Amino acid sequence: MVNILLGEYGCGKSTEIYNRIEKDYQNDVSSFLIVPEQFALECEKRIASFSPKAQLYCEVLNFSRLTNRFFREHGGLRYNYITESTRNLIMYIAVSNVMDRFESYKVSKGHEKNCVSLFLQAIFELKSY
Repeated sequence: MVNILLGEYGCGKSTEIYNRIEKDYQNDVSSFLIVPEQFALECEKRIASFSPKAQLYCEVLNFSRLTNRFFREHGGLRYNYITESTRNLIMYIAVSNVMDRFESYKVSKGHEKNCVSLFLQAIFELKSY
């Protein structure tokens, strides 16, 4: 459920929000507090002042964190999750599987690993242009 509180400056909106968050985490209900970037740290400090349990049940999200969290949960982020050693291993397997079809690069059995760094460098250069 989404709750939006509207009101004039000083009418108690923030107090009401924090009261609701406190009630929610005491009842083991998760909540999200969506705030502009400049208020995220202040809100996190306020939530942390309640109790350690509050931090488990309330997540403060600024607009960039909100999109990041959404894409992490539902897909769409493109981060570099592969390590250099994994990249080398994948290329080694690929080279081993197709080395008998190479025409420009003659690779003899047992020498596939010599080509791995060469092919990875070529891929890197092609991607950079």
